[in-house]
Amino acid sequence: MNIGIITMWNSKDNYGQVLQCYALQHYLREQGHNAFLIKSISDAVEKKSLNTRFLQLPGKIFSYRFWSLLIFRFKLKQFSRRYGHLDRGFDYFRTKFIVSTDKIYDIAMLEDNPPLCDAYITGSDQVWGALSKVYFLTFVHDKPKYSYAASFGSNPFTIDGRKKMAEMLFSFSAVTVREEKGLIYCKEMGIDARRVIDPTGLLTKEDYLNIADIPEEKDYILLYLLGNYTDVNIDDIYSYAKIKHLKIKYIASQARNDKYEKIFPSPTEWLGLISKAKYILTNSYHCCMFGIYFEKPFMFFELKGVFRGMNSRMETLISQYAVPRVRRLEELDFCEFDYSKISQTLNRDRNEGRKILQSWFS
Repeated sequence: MNIGIITMWNSKDNYGQVLQCYALQHYLREQGHNAFLIKSISDAVEKKSLNTRFLQLPGKIFSYRFWSLLIFRFKLKQFSRRYGHLDRGFDYFRTKFIVSTDKIYDIAMLEDNPPLCDAYITGSDQVWGALSKVYFLTFVHDKPKYSYAASFGSNPFTIDGRKKMAEMLFSFSAVTVREEKGLIYCKEMGIDARRVIDPTGLLTKEDYLNIADIPEEKDYILLYLLGNYTDVNIDDIYSYAKIKHLKIKYIASQARNDKYEKIFPSPTEWLGLISKAKYILTNSYHCCMFGIYFEKPFMFFELKGVFRGMNSRMETLISQYAVPRVRRLEELDFCEFDYSKISQTLNRDRNEGRKILQSWFS
């Protein structure tokens, strides 16, 4: 069966994004399907007139969200000026491991002449973080369309926005989401939905080790931080590592800028670094998920400010897998990560996710 996948795919430094894209496609292809990524550009459902945008400008300027995102963009530029062009091998990874269209489609191209498929999937990742016709598959009219582990992100949608969202979702053959919050949103919109495991969880640790570049070094602290606002004192982390006589492998993405030395691995090197770490410290949801796959003790730093809404996915993860909530670095030494029990829940969720996909494409 030809299955077209629409998801986020073109990041240069978001390891979770590219690996969730890889995992869903890899699993479906292992089941004998011709699954491939439809490279696409997101769009806004409603293009506002210049007059409307001008009238809405005062409200935006005085909003906390506006200034938070403006500062975040400034930090991105600072990061780029400091480090220049960083090639983390994402393009090479996509070329080697992800089958995709040659063209990059916008919504007009998709509506006019989409890649011919027997079915279409949107997801995972935060594909529903904005009202995009591309990610809601509005160009699909006579074929089944599904969402797998779609996420709404942290966007505070208006009542009108949710109404438009519901109209687009009613034509789906089945809807699955990644977080409990997503289930609540769908219920409010009158959409029947199920929660499923992130697509990275469809694969096993062994699947990832097959493509990972394993480092010779082991038993270090892996510190992976996204640029999202996080209440973390990096000086404390380095002091803790010194006391424990542990080295730190510090990976930074998305404008994380400070005085400490960083490394910029490829996706396969990133997997290898997780596999050999003693502890993982991160503000990344996907890094926590891979910590679970590789059975590592980890500490999650909550996101703050405009990014606070993204913590819902971690709340789902912690409650679903009964993972201890480590609040202080010292707790890493005695918090019990019972991976015999955690793995049972993980295997159950993995099997349920696989069964759902098999039921769609049997």
